[in-house]
Amino acid sequence: MQSIFFISSLKTLDLDLYHEGIYWNVPNSINLPILKKLSLALAYHSSVETLIRSCPLLEDLTFALNKPQKGSLLLISSKTLKRLRVRLSTKSDFGVIIDTPNLEHFDFNDFWVHNNERIKRLLGLVSQVNSL
Repeated sequence: MQSIFFISSLKTLDLDLYHEGIYWNVPNSINLPILKKLSLALAYHSSVETLIRSCPLLEDLTFALNKPQKGSLLLISSKTLKRLRVRLSTKSDFGVIIDTPNLEHFDFNDFWVHNNERIKRLLGLVSQVNSL
C-alpha cells in the first residue's frame, strides 16, 4: 500500500493528525513534489517543518497546532508560499519564525490571547511582509 506522503501526483492534501488525544507524526521521508495546498491539524510542530521542506511548490498552507513544545521555535520557510493561515490552541509559550518572501496573505488565530508578546512579534512580521 502506498503512503499518502508518497503520492507524487497529489496537488491538495487535507490532514487531521490530531484527534481525541491520539497523536500522529508524519514520516521523516516525504515525496510530494507538486503539492500546492496543504491543510493540517497537528499536535506537534516538527511535522509542519518536515512537510514544508518536502513540498517545493507549496503555495497555500493552513495548520492548527495543539501542543507545541514549550520554549521551542517553529520555522516556516518557503520561497513559494503565498497564503499562510495559523491556528493555535495552546497556552504554551513558543516562537515562530516566518521566512516567506512571496507571502501575500497571512491569517493568525490564537485561542489563548493572553500571550501578547507572541501576537506583537507576528504582527511585526506581517508589516514587514506588506512593506516589501
